[in-house]
Amino acid sequence: MKNIVIIAGGGVLPINIAKSLLLKNIKSHIIGIKNNFEIKKNKNLINNFTYDIVKLGSLTKIIKILEKRKIRNIIFAGFIKRPSISDISIDFE
Repeated sequence: MKNIVIIAGGGVLPINIAKSLLLKNIKSHIIGIKNNFEIKKNKNLINNFTYDIVKLGSLTKIIKILEKRKIRNIIFAGFIKRPSISDISIDFE
């Protein structure tokens, strides 16, 4: 069985993809982008998946999650609200 991570922005697309993978018996993990992925709206559906919430630009944290879960397949889905230039900070290590 493949391990797939969905890096999820806003909207219903990330959850629809996760549900589709679940029906095909494919294990998926969701990494929701904070202030974009609507965890409260998806609370009843998200209980079927493992997930993490990260800030936009948290590349190091995302890479650590991928390494920990031994995930090599990534799907990007959903919209990302455009942040102001002062809100952007990328964590390079």
